[in-house]
Amino acid sequence: MMRQGALDRKMFSVYIGRNGNPGELMLEGYDSNWFKGGLIYMDIASPVAWDVWLDEIQVGGLSISDGTAVTTSTMAVFVFGPSEKVSRFAEKLGGKEE
Repeated sequence: MMRQGALDRKMFSVYIGRNGNPGELMLEGYDSNWFKGGLIYMDIASPVAWDVWLDEIQVGGLSISDGTAVTTSTMAVFVFGPSEKVSRFAEKLGGKEE
């Protein structure tokens, strides 16, 4: 759509609906009703995927801050990463490593 000139801004947002309610895909912007706080604009780390640089992640009292590229996806049901780090977060969230 960008190549065709149909869009002016290289921006999109996704809201994933909950409890059977519909989600939303918005091109060229976002709806501030779907989140709290501010936005952080990020450059992608890979030209072929939605990889972004992650400086830090926190879950409960667990924090990892060693800077790594992560893949974002609205369809992913898995978390991929270094085994020792993913295991710690899975344990904190009540998940299991397979």
